[in-house]
Amino acid sequence: MTWFHGLQLAYWAAAVYWGARQMNSLLFKAPVSVHPVVDELASHLPDDPVAAARVLGHAQPAWIARVGVAYLRPPSGDAHDGPAEAQDVADGLRGTSLRGIGSLITMGRIASPLAFLGVIMELTRAFGGGGGLDALQRGLPEQLALGRAATGVTMGIMTMLCCFAQAQMLSRQLKRLGLDMTRTQEAIGRLEGGARME
Repeated sequence: MTWFHGLQLAYWAAAVYWGARQMNSLLFKAPVSVHPVVDELASHLPDDPVAAARVLGHAQPAWIARVGVAYLRPPSGDAHDGPAEAQDVADGLRGTSLRGIGSLITMGRIASPLAFLGVIMELTRAFGGGGGLDALQRGLPEQLALGRAATGVTMGIMTMLCCFAQAQMLSRQLKRLGLDMTRTQEAIGRLEGGARME
């Protein structure tokens, strides 16, 4: 293993760490089942929106709870528009997650060229001389260089596939969360008797 393999290993670890952070957010913190929350809201709306907001507060940091709290926030003057504020929160959550997924895809795209850069370095060193004592045995520097190059390519492909698999899984989850947020907004609008729906 060379210093370049160490660099690739550190890059892989950074990609896995970034993917794990995104997964923690989207797969564990953001989701919560919509139906029990809507059923609980139905017992409070339209009569007691403060109690309904309290129910949603207990479900945070789930995305549907954050959107619902923004929807039910008590009016502060004439500026409050529940559906618009809820949509702003939903768009902000989606945007942050899309940037994280985009970073994962970018890391995956960089991993493969990085591996081929390692191949070029290894083959240049092997065929350009400077093999040290290994050069005393015919073909040994080339054989070692090819082995190290194959290791580098394998690590690059492994990193690329890891990033793309995580990004695909997170994209699917983001789509589900988006549908849940839409269902929650629609349910709150129905429960409030349509007073806050556009």
